[in-house]
Amino acid sequence: MSHDPLQELFLTIKERQTNPQEGSYTCKLLQKGENTILKKLGEEIVELVMACKDRNSAEIAAETVDVLYHLLVALAFYGVDLSDVYQVLESRRR
Repeated sequence: MSHDPLQELFLTIKERQTNPQEGSYTCKLLQKGENTILKKLGEEIVELVMACKDRNSAEIAAETVDVLYHLLVALAFYGVDLSDVYQVLESRRR
């Protein structure tokens, strides 16, 4: 089985959703709910766009990770499994 850091992160997020841990940023986001999750995702997307505009490769990579994390939190919140996203991605490769 190949190493999939996105899947590992998603499983950690799902675990926090099922078994909240005090002090966990993920738990705080999930508990605050939809508006907070979407607001944070939007903020991170804007930061990624600005990093792209600045052509700062290191910042682009860092902001991409932030976007991916918050996107995975949103997927978990809405009950969308990462495997469903992978299936759509695979279907578009053909």
